[in-house]
Amino acid sequence: MHPEIEQRRQHIQELLLSITHPSDPQSVPAYRALLQENPISVAQSLVEWLWDQGLTHSQWSYDVEGFCWQLGRDDGKYLAHLCAPTLASILNLHIEETDLDPGLIISVFQRIGIQQYPYLIPALIDVIRRNRRPEYVEVAWEALQVFDEEALAPYQLIIAQLPSRQ
Repeated sequence: MHPEIEQRRQHIQELLLSITHPSDPQSVPAYRALLQENPISVAQSLVEWLWDQGLTHSQWSYDVEGFCWQLGRDDGKYLAHLCAPTLASILNLHIEETDLDPGLIISVFQRIGIQQYPYLIPALIDVIRRNRRPEYVEVAWEALQVFDEEALAPYQLIIAQLPSRQ
């Protein structure tokens, strides 16, 4: 890789690491700096980070939650849209409930217009089926209700077998 491109990639990754902890005072300036970068380049680095699934980043689930918090902001919608398929695949992972809050991922989709992403429906159904924490199940049910009948039609038999809402 060209040294200048690699240097830019490193800079973006450093900014990404800085935004994962919303309570850190440096997260806001880092986020603003990140928004000044090429969104495609940022999305490439963010997707790479999200795809890692903790293989090289020991705080992966915590970082994903931090990214989701930032992507849920109004000025993060385009970046969230670019990362939406990867976020959906993370939601589909069978991660222990204590490791990653699926509600944070779902909230990103709610902020950017969840109905635009019907490929998320199977992941929402899976969150309802596999989670024992009522707050996660409720968030997934709420998100599922946003889709119109046509989008939900292929899944009606499965939805009918889901545990009822509390």
